[in-house]
Amino acid sequence: MVRRLRGREQGLAGGERQRKTRRLAALQDRLVDATARLAAGKPGIVAGGGRLWRARNNLQAAGLTPAGWEARWAASRLFLTADGESGKRCGNETIRIDTGGHLSLTVPAVMTAEHGARLHLAAPVLFHHRAGEWRDRAASNRNIRYDISHDPGTGRWYIDASWGYRDLPVPSPDSLHGSSGLGVDLNADHLAGCVIDPSGNPAGAPLSIPLDLKDLPATTRDGRLRAAVTALLDAARDAGCAAVAIENLNFQDARATGRETMGHGTRGKTFRRTVAGIPTARFRDRLVSMAANRGLHIIVVDPAYTSQWGARHWRQPLQQTTDSTVTGHHGAAVAIGRRAAGFRIRRREDGPRTRQRTSAGQPSPRPGTAPPGTAPLTGLARPTVTNRPGPPGTRRCAAPRTVRGASTNPIRTN
Repeated sequence: MVRRLRGREQGLAGGERQRKTRRLAALQDRLVDATARLAAGKPGIVAGGGRLWRARNNLQAAGLTPAGWEARWAASRLFLTADGESGKRCGNETIRIDTGGHLSLTVPAVMTAEHGARLHLAAPVLFHHRAGEWRDRAASNRNIRYDISHDPGTGRWYIDASWGYRDLPVPSPDSLHGSSGLGVDLNADHLAGCVIDPSGNPAGAPLSIPLDLKDLPATTRDGRLRAAVTALLDAARDAGCAAVAIENLNFQDARATGRETMGHGTRGKTFRRTVAGIPTARFRDRLVSMAANRGLHIIVVDPAYTSQWGARHWRQPLQQTTDSTVTGHHGAAVAIGRRAAGFRIRRREDGPRTRQRTSAGQPSPRPGTAPPGTAPLTGLARPTVTNRPGPPGTRRCAAPRTVRGASTNPIRTN
């Protein structure tokens, strides 16, 4: 048996060594190719040049004409970018756009005799998304980066404005306990959330946001992830939440080890695909940056037992308060929100607890005991655990046995 285990470990190590060797060989081939192109004076000219070259060799498949491809090639090479400068007028000295939308460019020194020191454009610039924030930054002379590009499909010029944020002060979790929060459970195909009031109880109906990212391009996945985060933050804003609670998920080690720790066969392969499809890092980064723009805080909690205890203790109470379908993921969202607010996840039954026998109150009767005011039972049925129905031939537990002389006092243990 020991020899078999050693042989299996050596086989896994050999497979991993083979994959790394093939990856190293592929990177070395790419390095040789890039060095040869650089030595021949044919480096990459524009971003996406390889894609454009393949489209040039297959114009019919790309749906382009020679003139259309030439226009796209020229547009990809025609762009202008200038980083912002704090303290300069409107936040950028090279590409300046004032609050009225007037655009002016700094002319290079070799062209000042022909065009002057600055070139003013008559066409106004109009921003639709987050225009108020851009106007405030331009009025206060804070740095703004501008990117000017041309789209040959529409024949229009576009300007993108971008800026960064300084590190904001992080509040303590205790300062957020007096406000509502939104617990979020991240899954491979959807986001499950539930609003938690300051008392730690679910408020309102749970929400489910679809997140279909399977077999899609990277740009499409990023757009759908942004749309899901936007819907999540809109729900938090409508509910008056001050923070969003998520789990501290990290599957880097699991993805690196692969089948060595995540199972073999069909079930292991399915589980590895599910883990690889959960965008943990990208979701966390997008949520943090987008929540900062709305003044919301992010609380990261320990993911231990949130799914199990949430489904066990909160799925049924949530189903009793709403007509929509409640899953175990919604219960996990409640567990995450309660843990972020400083409350325990598990729910205790009513009545005195352990070592509270002398306190006021009467505990609930145990199953099989006589209620107060009725005749005592002659025997109690010992509870036994029965297995779930399995395939034919499986063994099941025997019927419950009757315990003679058992006490009828409703003793309670936790």
